[in-house]
Amino acid sequence: MTIYILDEDLEKSAQYLDDKSLDKQIKDICQVLCNVHHMVKDEFEKEIDEWVSWTRDCEVNHMRLVEYGFICQDEYDKRLFILCDDTCSQRYIKYLCILEWARDNIPDFPLFENNKFLDAPPFPLIMPSIFKHGFKQFDCEQGIDSVFMRYRSYYQHKLSSKPIIYSKLSSRNKDRQTKWTNRNKPDWINL
Repeated sequence: MTIYILDEDLEKSAQYLDDKSLDKQIKDICQVLCNVHHMVKDEFEKEIDEWVSWTRDCEVNHMRLVEYGFICQDEYDKRLFILCDDTCSQRYIKYLCILEWARDNIPDFPLFENNKFLDAPPFPLIMPSIFKHGFKQFDCEQGIDSVFMRYRSYYQHKLSSKPIIYSKLSSRNKDRQTKWTNRNKPDWINL
C-alpha cells in the first residue's frame, strides 16, 4: 500500500498520478481510513501501520487524508468514470461511500490549536529508506519541499520499474502503458 503525495497542492498531486495509480490511490486511502476506524493491523505490510498511525495522530491528519481521497475521486471522475464498466462503477460508488462515511464519522483524536490544516504536521515519508535518505533526483532550487521531491522520486521509480516487475509476475500486464487520460504527463516524469 502506497499513498503518493506528489505536491503541496493536493489537486496537483492527484493530477500527477497516472490512471492506474490514481485508481489504486483511492483504494489505498479508503483502506487506511477503514483501518483507522477499526484499528486493524496488518503485520505483513508496514506501510499500512505507518499511514494508519499518522492518520490517527490527530483529527487534522484524518481530515487531510479524507480531503485527498475526495480530490483523487474527483480527478478519477474527470478522467475515467465515463470509461467505466459496471464493476468499476460499483467500486467507484463504494469508495465514495467510504470517504463520505469517514468524513462524517470522525473518531476521537487530539486536536491541534485552531484545528486548521495549516497547523497539521507534514505528510509522513512512508517509502523505502533509499528515497528517504540521500536519494536526490530533483533540484532543490525548484522550490519544491523535500517531502514532495522524495515522493516524486519514489513514484517515478515505481512507474519505471512496473513493466519489469509485472512482466515477471504475469504476461497479461506485460504491455502495461502508463497513461494520463485527459491529462498531460507531468513534465518532471521521465519515462
